[in-house]
Amino acid sequence: MIKVYIDTYGCSANQNDSEIMAGLLEKADFILVDTVENADVIIVNTCIVKEPTHNKMNHLVRKYKSEFPNKKIIVAGCMPQVLKLPAEVSAIGPHNIEDIVEVVNLTVKGKFVNYTNKESAIKVSLPKLNKNKVIDIIQILEGCNGNCSYCIVKHVKPTLFFF
Repeated sequence: MIKVYIDTYGCSANQNDSEIMAGLLEKADFILVDTVENADVIIVNTCIVKEPTHNKMNHLVRKYKSEFPNKKIIVAGCMPQVLKLPAEVSAIGPHNIEDIVEVVNLTVKGKFVNYTNKESAIKVSLPKLNKNKVIDIIQILEGCNGNCSYCIVKHVKPTLFFF
């Protein structure tokens, strides 16, 4: 059985995406673990809305690669949607999380893949594991119609999309 650790950063949409990935992985009989040391695969669900968070995510991915060279790494979230990733790292964007089981399976086999596209996906019907037993995140929209100079969201999720 493949053991997976999910490390999540950023907004509530990222939190929701991690809960969905966890639900899909559990449904496919993967084992979700609470520590990176116990994992075979590390999924880092990234936020890069501004330069400081972008730098933090780059540092974190490099740290995982150097501290755990035998573990497979998948970078999820906004980072792979707009940036080139290091070698031997798979990528899955926020619009492709329904493909997480396939990405993990391919990555474990040593095939590093990039599943990113620009089309919004309806996620509300996908299985998920809620981290918080009291609060349930239900994403009702995604994207941006602003033009803030400091923010990358307009490049990751360029149109406002209501589910």
